[in-house]
This record gives sequence, structure tokens and C-alpha cells, in this order.
Amino acid sequence: MLLSYYEICELIEQGVVEGAKFDDVNAGSLDIHLGTDILYEQDTDNGLCIVDYRARQKLHMGKHVMSPENGYVLAARESVLASSAETFNLPNNVCAEYKLKSSMARIFLEHLNAGWCFVGETLIPLLDGRTVPIASLVGQQAWAYALDEVGEIVPGRISRVWETKRVMRTVVVTLDDGATFECTPDHRIMLRGGGYCEAGYLTAGTALMPLYRKTGQNGHEMVYSPSSILKGRWKQPKGRWHKTHVLVDRAVNGELPAGYCVHHDNYNKLDNTPENLLRMSSADHIAMHNAERNRSVEQRMRASETMTATNKRMWQDPEYAARKAIDNARNAARTNNKRWGFPVPEEYKNHTVVSVKHRRHRIPVPVYDMTVDGFHNFAIGAGIFVHNCDAGWNGSKLTLELSNLSRFHSIRIRPGDAIGQMVFFRHTEVPEDRSYAARGRYNGDTTVSAIKE
Repeated sequence: MLLSYYEICELIEQGVVEGAKFDDVNAGSLDIHLGTDILYEQDTDNGLCIVDYRARQKLHMGKHVMSPENGYVLAARESVLASSAETFNLPNNVCAEYKLKSSMARIFLEHLNAGWCFVGETLIPLLDGRTVPIASLVGQQAWAYALDEVGEIVPGRISRVWETKRVMRTVVVTLDDGATFECTPDHRIMLRGGGYCEAGYLTAGTALMPLYRKTGQNGHEMVYSPSSILKGRWKQPKGRWHKTHVLVDRAVNGELPAGYCVHHDNYNKLDNTPENLLRMSSADHIAMHNAERNRSVEQRMRASETMTATNKRMWQDPEYAARKAIDNARNAARTNNKRWGFPVPEEYKNHTVVSVKHRRHRIPVPVYDMTVDGFHNFAIGAGIFVHNCDAGWNGSKLTLELSNLSRFHSIRIRPGDAIGQMVFFRHTEVPEDRSYAARGRYNGDTTVSAIKE
């Protein structure tokens, strides 16, 4: 729920936004002002350098403390890191989103950090069987594929989808199966080991967390869970295939009791939303489907008993049992080689980066993000998992990445300038270990920092 004028005033009174004044509150937003410190890129002594994100090697940055009179002159095409004058202490039931003031945009100043976002054409696979562009989900709620902390596929409830901003720069990432996705350079992408890396710092050969899906023998969707349960830790990337509807039901209702199965209420085996899944006893489930096929329960039971007796008689034959054991071992070896052998089969591709290309648009393009409750990650159509927008401010100043997009003129910025506006949203309180105070990316940042360990 978007907070209004009086509710934002209450946040100021409660110390949620330190340094803010009531005069800075608008109808539904709070003006955010520049602090005094600026970090800018300096020339290196030995020419151009390579910044290694994995090694956390920083740019050669200089620090400038702006005076109220002179400020800092941002040259054409120059980018700097600044910070807000205000300090944020977001509680567990409030999140915020930063937007650049339109007056700043008119002089070609752009902010780069207001959400980690995807272009509107980015496809999102949903549990109801559809795959739709993220832009089409604005204002809607749905269920996406998400991962829990041990790598099990779980239903991720999409509670909010919105256009975060308009940008001039994006990155296009190409994967080993030819799939691509386009997002802002700072959007965090889930790695195969379970961590995250910003899209702009991905390199060729980087393994990403994959989403593999296929249709099973009976028409049910099968999904691959890259779980750490089997090996006990993420570094052993061995998972297994599951029926999607069984995983979704387990995540919502717990383990399935013996003698029960999961039924699709609308008879669409690809619609695996929690609302469409019903638990039934196996006998009732068989009887229901038999009735639909105009077959009696008695006929079905007789056929089942006949098949059971036939299988039992065949397995009592030693030669048959030995032959089947050899066949099973051969099939298992073939399956393992298919999953982990070389060359990698096509169905097990889509999670290794081939290239990352930075793209500059002629006009600003809208980008989007969405909130997935509880797990804060979701799968995209390229077949990988990504983080949703979650800046994470607690006891921190907001880091502002400012860029002069003009080709010919400079822009003077000064401390205290109203650089942007913050809107606030109230939501269901998140668990303590998932709060901004526990997991916030910028927690405790009271000065500008280029890279936080």
C-alpha cells in the first residue's frame, strides 16, 4: 500500500527517515537531498585498468567534499557516486523506492540505482502454465518459480509488479543455449553456487542458477530442483527432477500423507498454482478419473489386480530379474552421462554465460521489477533465477549513482539539492532474518562506497 502524506510524516516522527523535514513531504513522496561527499573516477598512472569484480578490485576513485556554494561540476558523460543527506531505518513492514526529480532529468541528469530492473519484454514463466512479458503483469498478482534457501523449487507469490524507472543503459546477457535477457547493469543474477552477481559484472563462462522444465510421461510438468539437500551444500550441483505440482503442494501444505495424491482441479496439468491443486486419496482420484472415462471402479480394480499378478510372476523369474537389473544399470549410467557428461545435452544448457554486451539506448526505455514474497527471487524466460528489487537500507544513507547524459554541457550539483523523491509502501511484515536490518545490502553505509564487501 502506497503511504500518503500523513503516513510519511509519521515515518519522520518515528525516526525511520533521519534528517528529513516535514516541508519535504509531498502528497505521496518525500524529497531526498544530496549529501556532501562525492566519489569520482580518477585517471590511473598506467593508463586504462581492468576492474575485477570477483576480486572486489575497486575503481581508482577520488573523494570530493562539496561546498554549498561551489558544489561539484559533473562533466559531459561523467558519472559519480553520491549519497543522500537523509539516513534510512526501514522497518520490517515498509519498503521504499527512489525516483529522480523531473527537473533533474530535464538537464540530462540520470540516476542509475532506483531498482534492479528488466526491460518490459522480459518473459516470466508462471505456475499457471503461461509465459508472459513482465510489463503485462503490472497491477496483477500471480505465482512464479522461486528457490528456497536450500535450492528447492517453491511457489513464489508475485505481490507487486511496477515500472521502476526509465534508463539509457542496459546490458544484454547471452547464454549457452542462445537465450538472452536484458536488464540494468546492477540487477543481481543468481549464480550456480547460490550467490549473486550484478549483471554488468558477469563474465563468459560464469555458471548461473538454471530452471529446467519438461513434460513428464503422464503430461505433468517436471521441474529440476538444483537442491543442496542431497549433498548437503551448494558446491555439489546435483539435484533431481520432480513433478512441479507435487513440489508446489509440499511447499504450501507440507509432506503428502501416504495414500494421497495431488489433483489439478481444472484438469489442466500445466496449471500448478496452489489454488488449483487439491489433495485426494489415491483411490478417490482413480475412481474420479475412471468415472470420467466411463469405466467402472470394478473394471479398473480388476485390471490393476491382473497387472500386479503378471508383474509379480515375471519378477520371480531369475533370468528376467537379472536382465532387468542390467537394463536398469545401463539406463542409470546413460541418464547420469546425459546430465553431467560432455558435451552437455541441449536440455541441460541455458545457465552458462557466453557474452555480456553493454547497450546504450537513443531514448530512455522503461524497465520493470517485481516483488516475490518471502524468497525475493524468481525465474525468467531465459531459464535462470534472478533477485528481485530489494535495496536494503537500515541505518544507512542512500547511495546515488549520478550520470551526466549530455554530450556538450556540464551540470553543477550542490549538497542540499533536492535530487529525487522517495515513495514508501507498507506491506505484511517480513521475518526478522529477512529484514533490512539482517540482510540489507547497504546496511550501515553512512558514506559513499564504490563496492561493499
